[in-house]
Amino acid sequence: MPPSPLSSAWQSFMDASEIEATVAAFDSLREACGVPSGSHGQAVLDAILDATSSGTGVPQRLKSLMAALSKSFGARPSLGGAAAPRVLISGAGPVGLRAAVEAALMGQCVTLVEARAVFSRVNILMLWQCTADDLFAYGAKAFYPRFTNRHIGDSPLHLGTREIQLVLLKNALLLGVAFAYGTELVALQPPAAADGACWRCWALRASSTETHQTSGGAGDYERGAGQGLCNLQQTSQLDPAFLREPEAAPPEGGFCVEVDALLLAEGERSSSCVKLGFTKNVDRFSTAIGLVLNLEREAEPHKELRSFTVRPIDPTGKQLAAAGVGFEFAEYLQGETHYIVITIKKAALIDKGVLRADLPSAELLTAANLDEDALMRLARQVATIVGLPESTPFCDVHPAKLFDFSSRARCAAPFRVLGVKGAGPGRGSALAVDALAVDLEAQPYLRREETAFFERARAEAEAAVARCDAEIAELTEAIERSAATLTSLTESLGGAVDAMAGRVATLGAQKAKAQELMHRESSGVQDDEWGDDDALVGGEALPSLEEQAAQRRREYGVAAAGAAAGEAAGAAAGAAAEAAREREVVEARLEACRRSITELEVKRKVQAGFVEATEARQREWRERVEAAAGAELAHRLPVFPVGDAILEPFWPQGLGSNRGFHSALDAVWAAHVAAEAGLDEALLERHFWYDLMLQGPWNPGAGLLKPAEGWCADPVSRYADGAIVRTKHNYCNPQSKRLFRGEGATPARIRALDLKGAGFL
Repeated sequence: MPPSPLSSAWQSFMDASEIEATVAAFDSLREACGVPSGSHGQAVLDAILDATSSGTGVPQRLKSLMAALSKSFGARPSLGGAAAPRVLISGAGPVGLRAAVEAALMGQCVTLVEARAVFSRVNILMLWQCTADDLFAYGAKAFYPRFTNRHIGDSPLHLGTREIQLVLLKNALLLGVAFAYGTELVALQPPAAADGACWRCWALRASSTETHQTSGGAGDYERGAGQGLCNLQQTSQLDPAFLREPEAAPPEGGFCVEVDALLLAEGERSSSCVKLGFTKNVDRFSTAIGLVLNLEREAEPHKELRSFTVRPIDPTGKQLAAAGVGFEFAEYLQGETHYIVITIKKAALIDKGVLRADLPSAELLTAANLDEDALMRLARQVATIVGLPESTPFCDVHPAKLFDFSSRARCAAPFRVLGVKGAGPGRGSALAVDALAVDLEAQPYLRREETAFFERARAEAEAAVARCDAEIAELTEAIERSAATLTSLTESLGGAVDAMAGRVATLGAQKAKAQELMHRESSGVQDDEWGDDDALVGGEALPSLEEQAAQRRREYGVAAAGAAAGEAAGAAAGAAAEAAREREVVEARLEACRRSITELEVKRKVQAGFVEATEARQREWRERVEAAAGAELAHRLPVFPVGDAILEPFWPQGLGSNRGFHSALDAVWAAHVAAEAGLDEALLERHFWYDLMLQGPWNPGAGLLKPAEGWCADPVSRYADGAIVRTKHNYCNPQSKRLFRGEGATPARIRALDLKGAGFL
C-alpha cells in the first residue's frame, strides 16, 4: 500500500537537510495537513497536530514530537490578554533559531531574516548536559538518530552547528515562524505619524558575506577613557541610512515587517549593532589563533576513532610538536563530519609558511597575508596525525579556517530603545530630527541609579586623589624632619667624636711623656724639666731623684695612661660607628620616603586620569539624559542583541550556544514582559538577567543553571536560585561598586520570590 500524502510529506520534511529543501517540504506538509494560508503561531501547530494525530501511516515518533511541542506551548506563561508582540529576529544561527522557537512557544508573532541561503557552518559544538537535554526535548534524536544526550565513555556531548540549525528550523516551522532566508536587515523606520503605528523593519536580498578567515577585529576598537592597556571600547553613532526618516521611500526591492521588538542574533560582528550605536567593552589579550578543519565523514564511521581532546603532553600532542605544529589545545569531534580544532601558535603558522609575515593583529589573518596552499598542507598534516586517513576528503565549505580569538567583546547595555522624542498630537509626522536611540536612560529607575553611580564614582576618584595628596604632603614633612634629624645627628656626633679624639691625643701625649721619664730614670738622667739651677723653690729643697721618679710615676702612670688612651680610642671608634649606623637608618628612611612619594605621584596621576575619565563619562551620560529629556519618547522600539552579538565567548570555554541560548531566551522574556507589563518593566528585567549572566560563573559544574526540564523564556525557570539571590544582594551592597543599584533594580516579581542563596554569596 503506497504511503499517504501526509506520511510522504512528513517523510520528506524529516529527510530534508538543506534550507531550501526543508522549507519546500514544510510547504507540502502544511498543504497535506490543511493549514490555512496566512496562518502562523499556534494555529499552524494545532492544524498540523490535529492532522498528524488522526492521520494514518504517520510514525508514532512524529506524533510524539508534535504532542511534546503542543505540551510545551501550553506550559508557557500566557500573555494575560495582551496582544501578541510582533518580533523580528535578524540572524538564523543556533541562537537566533532558539530564540525563534521560544518566542513562538510564548505566543509571539515571529519573523526571522537570515543573510545566508544555505547552511554554511559545518563546525561541531561541545554541549553541556543541560544544553544537550534542551535540544533532545525538541526532537534532536528524531531528526538525527546518531545524536545522544548521554555520555559514552570519555566522549564529550556534541552536535554540529548545521544539525542544531536544522533541528531548530524544523521546530520553528512547525510552530508557525515566518522565514526569509537570503535576506538581510537593511533599515528601520519609525511610524509615519503619531497614531500608534509600529516601527517598520526593511529587509533586502543579501549579497554574499562569506569569508575564509576572520580576525579579531581590533581595528574597530579604541581605548576608552580611563581604560587599561588590555581594555578597548567600540563606539559608533546612529547610521542615518539605517535609521531612516519616517516619510522616506522604502528601499527598492525590500519588504517590510512591522515589529514591536527586534532581536539581533547576527554574531560577534553584528553590523546592525554598529549601525544602531551600541557601545561594546572589549578585553584584548595576547594573540590567540584557532585552526578549524572539516573533513567529510564516510557512511561507516571509524570504529577506532572517537571524539577526544589533545594536550601537548599526550602522545598525539607530542607527534604534532615533533612535526613543528606548536599548539596549546586540540579537539577532535566526530559528528556528521570529522571536526578538528586546534589552538595553534603563531610561530608555527609562520614557520609552515601559512602566514606570509608577522603583521599586527588586525592584518595578521587577512587574505593578503595567507597562503592557501600552505594552509591546506598544514591541515592535511594535522588531520593525519590526529588519525584520519590521508584519503579522507575535506568538506567543500570551510575545509580549513583560521580565526582570531584574542579578544572578547560585550555590550555595555543589553538593549537599545529607539524612539521619537516629543511626538504627540499636533506634531504630525515631523519626526526625523527627533529619532533617538537610548539605552539605560530609557528606564527611569536605571537612569536615576546610573546618574547616582557617576556621582559616587567621581567622588571616589576625587577622594582617591585627595588621599594621594595628603600622603605626599605627610611624606614630604617626614622627609624634612628626617633631613633635619640627620643634620643634627651629624653635628652632635661629629662634635662628640672630635672631643673624644682630643682626649685620646692628650692621653697619648701623657703616655709618651711617662715612657720618656721611665727611660731616663732607668738610665740615671736628671730630668731637665726641673732645671739644675733651681735647687730651692720658695726656700725649700727639691725632692731627691728617687722622690722625683716616684712623683713622675704617680703623675703620669704609664700603664693607666695607656689603658685610658685605649679606652678613649675605643670609645671614639664606637661613637663613629654609632654615628654611621644612625646616619644609615635616617638616610634609608629618607630614601624610602622619596620612593614612596615617587610611587604616590604615579598613583596620583592614574587617579587624576580616573577623575578626568569619570568626568568625561559623566558629561557624556548627562548629555544623553538631556537629549532624552523633555517629552517622553514615543513609539518606543526595544532592540535586544543576543548570543555573540551581546556577549562574545572565549572560544576554549565552549560558551557559544551553551550561554548564547540563555541570552536569547532572556530577550524573548523581555519582549513578553513588554507586552504584558510595559516596556519599563521589561527593560528592568532584561538588565537584571544580563547582570546575572555577566557574573557567572559559566562552566558545566558551577551550578549556575537548573536542569533543562522545565526551561522556558522566564529566566527563573533556568537560573539557579542562588545566582538570583546573589544578584539581588549585590544590588544592595555598596561594596559591589558598579553593581550597587539599590533594591529597586531587582524586578518586583523577583523581590517577591522566596529564594535561597546557598553557594553563590
